Amino acid sequence: MSQQEQRGEFPLCYGCGRDNPIGFRLHVHGDGERTWAEFTPRELHCGWPDIVHGGVLCVLLDEVVSYLPYFRLPGVRTMTGKMETRFRRPAREGQRLFISAWMVKARSRVLEVKSSITLLCGTTVAESECLIFVLGKEI
Repeated sequence: MSQQEQRGEFPLCYGCGRDNPIGFRLHVHGDGERTWAEFTPRELHCGWPDIVHGGVLCVLLDEVVSYLPYFRLPGVRTMTGKMETRFRRPAREGQRLFISAWMVKARSRVLEVKSSITLLCGTTVAESECLIFVLGKEI
């Protein structure tokens, strides 16, 4: 398995794929305890004029959450089982967003993870609590 596959960076992934022409192309960083990325939404990411669509914010949160196991538990396959999101305030087109995730609790088959999106000034835009299901080891 290539290092790219080990980290979960698949070329056509909607969140991080470098070859997906309609994807977010996030570059997710991690240290085993946290994951993080930055994203600046454009007009194409808006629902109402100048307001980033809530589904876009959910994709950003889910992508950074899904990378946490890749950095913390290399070789383990996972999937998001539950995601509860709270939107605190609107994100606007052109605002630089900081997305981060961290582990709350790890059990053998379920990981509890929290994540947030903040602005440069530290204001929280959205946050989530997720259950990540451990499916097994990569083949």
